[in-house]
Amino acid sequence: MEIACRPTVISCYREALPNIEQWWAQWKDFMFAKEVQIVTKTGLTASRRVCELLDPIKQSKYPAITEAEQACSISLQIIYLAAFDASLVFMMNLVAPRDWHRIKISLMDVLHQNKSVRVIDILTGPVYASCDVIFLQEVSAAMVRDFENDPNIKEKYHILSPEILDGKRDQNSIILAASCRFSKESSKKCSQTWGGEISAQIIGLIDDVKSAPIAAGDLFVVCCQEKVSKTSKLSNIKPAHQHGQRFIFASFHGDTDGLATIPVVTAVKKYMTLLTSDESAVAAGIGPAPCPPLLVFGMDANTYKVHNEGKRQGVIDFAKHLAIMNIATCWGAGESVANEFRRTNTFKFIAPNVTLALLVVDPNLYTTYNARTFLQPQLNKAVRFSDYDTSKLTDKNPKDHILFESTTSHLRNVSGGKEVRAKYVFRDNTGDGNFIADMPFPTSSFPSDHAIVCVDLELVPHHFSDLVSS
Repeated sequence: MEIACRPTVISCYREALPNIEQWWAQWKDFMFAKEVQIVTKTGLTASRRVCELLDPIKQSKYPAITEAEQACSISLQIIYLAAFDASLVFMMNLVAPRDWHRIKISLMDVLHQNKSVRVIDILTGPVYASCDVIFLQEVSAAMVRDFENDPNIKEKYHILSPEILDGKRDQNSIILAASCRFSKESSKKCSQTWGGEISAQIIGLIDDVKSAPIAAGDLFVVCCQEKVSKTSKLSNIKPAHQHGQRFIFASFHGDTDGLATIPVVTAVKKYMTLLTSDESAVAAGIGPAPCPPLLVFGMDANTYKVHNEGKRQGVIDFAKHLAIMNIATCWGAGESVANEFRRTNTFKFIAPNVTLALLVVDPNLYTTYNARTFLQPQLNKAVRFSDYDTSKLTDKNPKDHILFESTTSHLRNVSGGKEVRAKYVFRDNTGDGNFIADMPFPTSSFPSDHAIVCVDLELVPHHFSDLVSS
């Protein structure tokens, strides 16, 4: 299906726009004459003119507008869009008439046209070749198809994605799980069925969905089971658990202010608690209950260095909530939280074998560093290049996390129940395993506005040390 782009400075429209006259002719043709192929809600393909794809601004959603304004809202959108695009074309041809289009094309090739190629190069390269689980967010349907068509990705990983991909924003959370290590479904020899997507069940457990804005495609939760072979270290565990450790893997893209992040994690924890309770009840009088699943959760949590109650989710406050749920972020909870726990004796609310090491992190370990230019409609959020490093509008925050249960006391029947701990964790804003401090990203070689977070988790409760990488 052909991709159609609006003739403007900030889209992936490749044709030159050297003056207002040429731009206007191309813009009118695109908006009013060109027909594009779309997929309807019923899954059928249909042809529509671009102007017919605009939605009215409804009074039911924005009570401040009048019925008359609603009636002409599509016309007004077209007028304001034309004025905005014309302003950008005029400005760029005034400021850099010889250079701007060439620079735009180079950015398009890196950040859009060849983005999937570079992402696959990074994921299959030497730094991340040993990763067992990879969590990705804001993935387009086209990139999912590119993964499915790449022989290296397809051979190594189960490409796990939502049953229904988000077709409007085209931003989906997905998971790559090593096929040599994990099964998407439990073995036929196993009496317990385990596998498949459980995103809807998790969303159903959120206490207040209205206060936890989750867009389609943002949350993806799936059950997987570790494979057991004759040579596996898991082969020596008790017969009741010989089918391999069960896992719940989750990938999540939080809302802009991170307000949905804690409710989503709480819902996942609630699901696991209810599952353990139900399985124990079923197993009563029959035999030992199956070993509870372990959680590994990769997310763009949209947490910030500074917390603003009810408005922005701070990373320290986030980690404090996690610790109470017996869940750790790979970055910990922060020294200030550890001191508060010491002072207020709130360790009594946390599982007794949570180590203080899990409560130490530096909120300055940012995983985003970017700012808006003036080539976008919200000029109040734009940052001058000279103010890039100091502006409050620059997004330089610790937003990305890999979560895991910080203790595994529920595995006591297996081997005494010790802890899951992060052996090491690092950030990467280059794609080659390095993090260059004070370098904004994305760059020409790193096409993401979020750093890669890689953690090596060690599971220590059994008679072995077992590594889970992500």
